Amino acid sequence: MVPTNIKALNEFQIQKINCGKFHSLFLSAFGQVLSCGMNNFGQLGTGCKSNYFTPTLIENLSDVAEISSWHYSAAITKRNELYVWGTGIFGESLKPKKITQCDGLFKKIAVGGSFSVLVDNQNKGYLWGNSGNSYGMTSGLPAPISTLESKEVT
Repeated sequence: MVPTNIKALNEFQIQKINCGKFHSLFLSAFGQVLSCGMNNFGQLGTGCKSNYFTPTLIENLSDVAEISSWHYSAAITKRNELYVWGTGIFGESLKPKKITQCDGLFKKIAVGGSFSVLVDNQNKGYLWGNSGNSYGMTSGLPAPISTLESKEVT
């Protein structure tokens, strides 16, 4: 394999790249998100389940500061709004879906297979989904990680 310039990204100033299980996300300096790869679960956020092998701009998602993905994808805006898409702990959404109950709460997210770990504005850790162990939870919203309550998470 030889590294190759992805021409579709030339007009964007890419700041961050995140690789999911079968897809990739790209975050531009202007807060735009592009995606490409397999799309079995709607994880590309394009409104369908077709695969895209050229990075495609995700519509109606802007001012993004953080991205993460695995089976599904997530973004946090500069206003700390949480968006998710694909098939995951929140159901199925083929386009970015705002989780309004989390507005303003979180600044970081790391997506796993069937769970996510989030960091709030006070640097406290949260779990969302099913982590498959004694720390797992299955409620519809992120919950504090009890073993880290007295710790700062960065």
